[in-house]
Amino acid sequence: MAAAASPSPAPVVVRRASRLDVAGLASLKAEWAQRAEAPTDAEIDAFATVLGDWMERHADGLVPMAAVAGDEIVGMGWMVVFERVPNLDDPRRLTADIQSVYVRPAYRGRGIAAEIVDELCREADRRGVPRAIVSSSSRAISLYARAGFTASPLLLERTKQGDPGNPRTA
Repeated sequence: MAAAASPSPAPVVVRRASRLDVAGLASLKAEWAQRAEAPTDAEIDAFATVLGDWMERHADGLVPMAAVAGDEIVGMGWMVVFERVPNLDDPRRLTADIQSVYVRPAYRGRGIAAEIVDELCREADRRGVPRAIVSSSSRAISLYARAGFTASPLLLERTKQGDPGNPRTA
């Protein structure tokens, strides 16, 4: 008797996220943060309100992406597009910052993060953004390299010293 085949995983669709997705996105942001103590449902609900309000306030320059399997949001990625100080030759210096790309562990290894990053990059191109940046974990460097990102010796970072919310300076 042959063993029963395990059900195939639900297909994952990567699409633009909306305010209707905010509860699932808030839950993923909580997982992404990897806090020592898991947040309570009440904390996630309160954060969902904050996140939804933020999404509305920044809608013009925000590109939120959701990876959806069935009714569940299993991955996310965000891009914030902003204008830098104008130059004589470039009065609208757009830059994009890709942030918080995350896929639930059970869904990793299926190209979902790459699809999210690729879609964010396509949207940056559609908007005429000549430069996108990302702060990557060491594990995700190859993901971004495959999407065309390269290390820049000119991009520097300063973090506030002694900030308890920043593990690098606490």
